[in-house]
Amino acid sequence: MSEISHNIPEKLPEYAFQPLDHADKIDAVYTYADMSDPVWYEEYKKYMKKEPSTGRHQNHNELEYSIKCLRLYCPFVDRIFIVTAGPIPVWHDALDRQIIIIDQNEILGDECLKPTFKSTSVEAYLHKIPGLSECFMYLNDDYFIGNYLTREMWFQDNLPVVDMYISKWDFDVPDIDSFQNLKPVQNAENTQPYSMRTNVHIAHLYHTNRCIYRQYGLLPNLNITHQAHLLRRSCMEDAWRIFRRELTECVAIARTRTRDEVHMSLLSHFVGAISGRMLLRLGADSPMQMMSVKMHKQEQIDRCLETKPHLFCVNHVNADSAEAFEALMQYHLVRHHFDSLNH
Repeated sequence: MSEISHNIPEKLPEYAFQPLDHADKIDAVYTYADMSDPVWYEEYKKYMKKEPSTGRHQNHNELEYSIKCLRLYCPFVDRIFIVTAGPIPVWHDALDRQIIIIDQNEILGDECLKPTFKSTSVEAYLHKIPGLSECFMYLNDDYFIGNYLTREMWFQDNLPVVDMYISKWDFDVPDIDSFQNLKPVQNAENTQPYSMRTNVHIAHLYHTNRCIYRQYGLLPNLNITHQAHLLRRSCMEDAWRIFRRELTECVAIARTRTRDEVHMSLLSHFVGAISGRMLLRLGADSPMQMMSVKMHKQEQIDRCLETKPHLFCVNHVNADSAEAFEALMQYHLVRHHFDSLNH
């Protein structure tokens, strides 16, 4: 295989742009599960033969805080869909017309193994939400908006823009069993071979980039940002048409995450870019400041409070960090009101 350049613009062929008719209506979609729900909890134990992970499934009001931040800092968002594995948040007001609850079984396809407890399967069907806007914002419940966002940050000439990164790893190997031979891309830092062989997320990136290579003859080595980002329904539909075999295998092989899966978001972004319906932007060129916050690292909490990033992710809140998380989110919400008085 010839040497591959890791420059996104040079890797895409010429295409005709297909902008949206307008970008006024943008819905938001969350996926949600809560192990405190007794029905979900018993179903998980029945099918998985083990207890659910508290780090992934325990509820510390992340979704409630995320939606509050979304409403404060993204006033252009229209409806908010919560795709749930069954549980309905206790704080949800049935009279709140902006928030719409969707049971994931309403959108999962026949090829999907049910019940499923993995987000990659649910994400593959988000475009099937009835009445969803053509372009929508997708968030996990641990994604938070920390500062004001504008349409201009998300769109260019009515084309949705998605921030991407070049992976630290060069996926120019024929199969995943060759992971021990993978080399970091030039000038990459903090790349540990052990992590490469064991990290599920990196394995998903490998499979997704190799799908793109088999279909288009391009190996972009892309990595999607772990933050809120835009999706386009028609691009997801085309991703299913083009990569049906791979996506079917992804949703049918297991009820929880495995290494042998692909990212629907990344596939649909690339399909959108290759067809002129989306723009890919390197994260370094983004007008949005993004960061991840680990609640056991005080320096990251302090930096989040100081810099007021547009987007931040809080990974795996647990019982030990729940109080610190609560304080962080209360600060963001209270600060918004003080900031409003000064404008």
